[in-house]
Amino acid sequence: LSGFDAELPILDRHREKFTAENITLVLSSSHVVNLSDNKLFLVNYMEQEGIQGYIPTYSTAEDAALDYIYKFVVKPMAGCRSQGVAVFDKASEADHYRESISEKNPIVQKYIGGTEYTCGTVSFNGNALGIIAMVRELRNGDTFRCKVDQNPIVLKFVSDLISKIRPFGPCNFQLKFENNKPYIL
Repeated sequence: LSGFDAELPILDRHREKFTAENITLVLSSSHVVNLSDNKLFLVNYMEQEGIQGYIPTYSTAEDAALDYIYKFVVKPMAGCRSQGVAVFDKASEADHYRESISEKNPIVQKYIGGTEYTCGTVSFNGNALGIIAMVRELRNGDTFRCKVDQNPIVLKFVSDLISKIRPFGPCNFQLKFENNKPYIL
């Protein structure tokens, strides 16, 4: 059982070695691990499956600006935490930054304001056995301080995601809550 999200893709790649040693990994399927590690893959999956709550995502800020988006978030496509994430008011500045971190395959998303939540869950067979929703404050890309806020809209959103994505065991969801609507980060 890993408590560190950066280890999940590594454990997933070596799943067979654990099985060969009769070690049971409490680890979601490869599909779920990929969804959790690749922001573009997650957005595309949610859009294809008709799951609401994804953030419009683009290759460039210029593409986003064509959809009347005027505040942009540039972030690495894969990986965890908020490292490399930056917010811009101008498409040209966002694209310049995107090019400067091109080795991280960055994506551009519409900026979502509002309250940021982290939701710790435990689930099996598509059923959430427990969800704790907390408002979080970040420092250097990690949760610095949080306060429990069992917002019923957030809890339902996370429960619905669990039933569709079907993680196995513990899972953590980060989201923004703006205008009474949750958006997965």
